[in-house]
Amino acid sequence: MSYPWRAASRGSLLLVALAVGGLLSAGCGTQEGTLDTGPNTQVQGQTTLRKAIPSSLPAPLTSSEAATNTSIEVADPTLDAILRRALEQERYSEATYRNILRTFGSRNPFLAITESEVQHGRTLEALGARYGQDIGATDVLGEPAPKTMTLACQLAAKVETETISLYDGLLLRVTSYPEVTREFQNLRAASANSHLTAFQSCAEGDLGINGGPPQ
Repeated sequence: MSYPWRAASRGSLLLVALAVGGLLSAGCGTQEGTLDTGPNTQVQGQTTLRKAIPSSLPAPLTSSEAATNTSIEVADPTLDAILRRALEQERYSEATYRNILRTFGSRNPFLAITESEVQHGRTLEALGARYGQDIGATDVLGEPAPKTMTLACQLAAKVETETISLYDGLLLRVTSYPEVTREFQNLRAASANSHLTAFQSCAEGDLGINGGPPQ
């Protein structure tokens, strides 16, 4: 015995199943589409982000540029003039004492102090190189030798007094350079505590030249 309503029910159920299946199929298609386009969307987003980075950012330094920037200080034209002036004075002193040595022979205190002046000049040249300053071309003529050794000692004492005064003024202008300040103080001390006192003693007759009386 057949029941028509059961056939109708099966038809209805089949239609419902087909409809549900279609919906599920459509939903899966949408999901697969999203998964397929996801990476593309991500790449596009990264590309947009890279384009948004400002193009004005400074380029990184090369290794040679970095080494140059850390090896020396930035050149300062004012410091250049100060170092040159100090070197001029030291070479002026050296040239003056050499003129005296050529006239009177190898006598102390001029012989020892002349060698000291040479070292002072080298110290200033090295200091200039440390700060990117080329001051080694400085060449100065000294004073001609006086007629007597006593006058030569007086002249040398005057030169050292001028050197001390010069460093007093230059030290006020290099306070922002601790290394320069230290070297200038050392050079001033050599003039004040060693050179000047030796020449003053020579000029006053307390120090004979090569063991003999002042001339």
